[in-house]
Amino acid sequence: LDCWDGAVGVPEGNRGDDPIITHGHTLCTKILFRDVIKAINAAAFTHNPYPVILSIEMHCSQRFQEKMYEICEEIFGEQLQYLPENWESDYLLSPEELKNKILVKGKRAKPASVAGGKLEDLEDSDSSDEDEAEPDDPELKSKSKEAKAAQAAAKKKLKDKGKGAKDEKEHKSKISVNWSKLIYLVATHFKGFDQPGKPYEMSSF
Repeated sequence: LDCWDGAVGVPEGNRGDDPIITHGHTLCTKILFRDVIKAINAAAFTHNPYPVILSIEMHCSQRFQEKMYEICEEIFGEQLQYLPENWESDYLLSPEELKNKILVKGKRAKPASVAGGKLEDLEDSDSSDEDEAEPDDPELKSKSKEAKAAQAAAKKKLKDKGKGAKDEKEHKSKISVNWSKLIYLVATHFKGFDQPGKPYEMSSF
């Protein structure tokens, strides 16, 4: 489920506060996240009681993530399998134990963030060029300053280019605490069959 922030009238009937599902940057139709969740809820366990996994590709800002959380809670109710407190453990419930449960796969905040009710960034902080030692040679020092100035100018150009659009950071780097509680399976890059991951990690091909 490729999830994005909604907008007024996109799709028709959206008041602007409902997230949408579409294949990003394509001509695919946009549909309401709520409608998709309703359809899944109606058909999830029609033929068998074993768990259904929703693979979420998150492009939403935190405000819309909160809305997604509310919609899932409202529609799925007790069928949702919530994040266990000791989710770093090497044990997961079996399919038998997870009958009639909805499992959400996606990115989530760090364990400490969820447990403590605080939000932390999933991504590592960027290394700063400001901490690099200055060269002793005056000529090299001058070139170093010129390089830094050029780099700063390039960064400013990229920043200015994004003015008027929604804050890009809000869209891609922060995962809300409530949404994290719903993530039972962590989306991760496939590292190869010779590098086994954790039981709660899942890759999509």
